[in-house]
Amino acid sequence: MPEKKPLWRGKLPKGIPTYEGLIADGTLVPIPRAISVAAGLNLEVVLGGEVWHLLTDDLAADRWPEASAPSVEAEFTDRVMPVLVAAAAQASEQQRGEDRFFTVPGMSWGLVLHVGPDGDNVPVYKIFVDEA
Repeated sequence: MPEKKPLWRGKLPKGIPTYEGLIADGTLVPIPRAISVAAGLNLEVVLGGEVWHLLTDDLAADRWPEASAPSVEAEFTDRVMPVLVAAAAQASEQQRGEDRFFTVPGMSWGLVLHVGPDGDNVPVYKIFVDEA
């Protein structure tokens, strides 16, 4: 069997965003590890920007607040935790390479749980709005 070679070596071709670039521009929003672990997820978690805005739009924040008052952090946690707990239930049944579609009670939109690599090729849970 021939050896699989990467499509490119070194830097990504122009126009292909990096994982870090997707976080910087708000396309992906990282969730603090302590919050995702408390929900039962054993990998880093990022929310798609659309999920983040659906959950926190009235709080006018593009990312998890760093060094904020406990009441502010509690507000973000209360909004994100139902999604993370539902995702954890899906993750427990997820097969390698399989996307899991799920809903959260009280939310009118579906979600997709995907496991994919971060910038260092480490697996990360990614949660997106189901476009179907």
